[in-house]
Amino acid sequence: MSQQDFPDFDTLMEMAKNQPEKLENIFRDEVNSVIESASEEHHHRLRGLQFQVDAQRILAKNPMDACIRISKMMHRSLGDLHTTLNDFSLQHDHSNQVLNDLSDKQQDVSDILYFEGRKQPEAT
Repeated sequence: MSQQDFPDFDTLMEMAKNQPEKLENIFRDEVNSVIESASEEHHHRLRGLQFQVDAQRILAKNPMDACIRISKMMHRSLGDLHTTLNDFSLQHDHSNQVLNDLSDKQQDVSDILYFEGRKQPEAT
């Protein structure tokens, strides 16, 4: 359904009150349209995510509870992403520090050792 075909707010409110199944069909069609417009490699993940959203809507006591449950899902997901990115950043910083330390140590131990029996070069 294009933006031009989409019902206005008042029509959607009327559907919610008097024709909830019709509103649900519009919702399903829009969700499927968004999933289908995504690249093929993301379809499975998006359908799984929609399954989780639908499960929260079913478990909810009312529409507000559904909204809160889905909002909590999003916040948890963003929190997990934040943690992952921070962990990656810390690992990257640690790796750089280790490489810098190794480089410093390598420069500290680059003296040439001469063994007995070998002729040492003359100082210039």
